[in-house]
Amino acid sequence: MPFQVVDAKSGEDLTRSILLQVILEAESGGEPIFTSEMLMGIIQFYGPYQGVLGSYLDKSIQTVIDIQSQTGAQSSEAWSTFMHQQAPVMQDLMRQYVDQSKALYLNTQNLFGMFGATPDAKGGPKKMATGNKPVAIGAAGLN
Repeated sequence: MPFQVVDAKSGEDLTRSILLQVILEAESGGEPIFTSEMLMGIIQFYGPYQGVLGSYLDKSIQTVIDIQSQTGAQSSEAWSTFMHQQAPVMQDLMRQYVDQSKALYLNTQNLFGMFGATPDAKGGPKKMATGNKPVAIGAAGLN
């Protein structure tokens, strides 16, 4: 860790809280990184998939940092221009990756009949029973 913030009296590590506050303040002004949809998606990952998303985001951010340092991009403006030009390509690659990962997950789930998933009679998304309320698997939005 490049730095650590510790409460002088209690010795409590405040680093994470301070970094979250910095992100909150940065998101409040200018052009935010996180859209409302992205934040809702992140919230949905808390629980059993939390480690997967955390690891994925960590590796993705580290990859961008590594590329930036390897290319010797000294100017943040030059890096910003480069990334802006590459954004559509990167977004398309990420969309393809996510689509393939989703298909693999759903196919594996269907193959092993996990979670009691059954096809919707109308050909819609698979549903799984949670108590008395069916939940659509892979459906967008918070339930």
